[in-house]
Amino acid sequence: MRLGPVINDDDIFFPVSKTPLYYDPPGLGPTKIPDRVGIMREDTEEILHVASNGYTILPHEEVVDKARETLTKLGLEFKEDFKATLNGARLHAQFIIPSVQVDIGVGDTVHLRGIFGNSYNGTKSAVFDLGGYRLVCANGMIVGKSLFRTRRKHVGEIDTDAMMKEVEKAILTYSEIVAPYWRELQALEIPMMVLEEAMSTAVEDKVLPAKFTEKSMEVALREAGENNPMNLWNVLNGFTEVTTHDVQPRSYARAEQLAHVSDGFVRGLYEDLRN
Repeated sequence: MRLGPVINDDDIFFPVSKTPLYYDPPGLGPTKIPDRVGIMREDTEEILHVASNGYTILPHEEVVDKARETLTKLGLEFKEDFKATLNGARLHAQFIIPSVQVDIGVGDTVHLRGIFGNSYNGTKSAVFDLGGYRLVCANGMIVGKSLFRTRRKHVGEIDTDAMMKEVEKAILTYSEIVAPYWRELQALEIPMMVLEEAMSTAVEDKVLPAKFTEKSMEVALREAGENNPMNLWNVLNGFTEVTTHDVQPRSYARAEQLAHVSDGFVRGLYEDLRN
C-alpha cells in the first residue's frame, strides 16, 4: 500500500477525539449512527477514521513520550526522525541509538534502531520494532527484519508502561541477540552457484519478486567486492539496501513485507550452510 505525502514534522502532535456520527435518512432528519464514532482531528475537524465505540485513542505524542522516557531512563543518547502520513493519521517515529552498537567487521558498524508506529485510522496498531541501523551506507540502512516486536491494538486499555518494559528488556539484551548471528553471517561464505540457484528458485516460487532480487544481488556483489568470496552478510545487506532506499520511500508496508521475506530467505541459507 502506498502512503500519502509526508507532512511537516511539526504537524504530528495534535488533539484527537471521538465524535458521534450522523446520517440523514429521508423524512427522519439527522440520526445518530449506532455503535460507531468518528476519530476526529480537532484542529482541522477532519474525520480520520470511523471506528467502533470500543476503539481506544492512543495519542502519537504519548507513544513518542514513552519512547523518550524509556531511552532517557536507560541513559541512552538517541537521534529522532519523525514522519506522519495520511494527514497525520499514521506515525512513523524512528530513534537511532549510537551508543548501542555491533561491530560486524572493519568499518562496518550497526547501531540500535527503534521504530514506534501508531495510527488513528485503523491501519496500524501501536507497534515497536527493534532492529539495526547500518552506518556503512551514507543515508543509513535498516538491517533485516525486526529483531524484536511488540504490538498493542486500539481496543480496551492500552498499557504503554507494560509495552515500554518489554522494550527495555529488548534493548538490554540487544548485543546478545544481534551480534552472534550477524557475525556468523559474515563468516559464512556461500558459493555463487548455490546463491544464484537459491535466488532463482525463490523467484520461480514467487517467494521473492524478480526485480527486487536482481537489484539485491547487484548490491551484494558490490558489497563483497571484486574477486572476494560472497558471504551471507553481503546477501542480507543487498536485500536491506534495496528495501530501505528503493521500497521504503514509497511504502513502509511493502518494505516491512519484503524485509520479513528476505530475512527468512537468508536465515534459510544460514541453516543450510551450518548443517
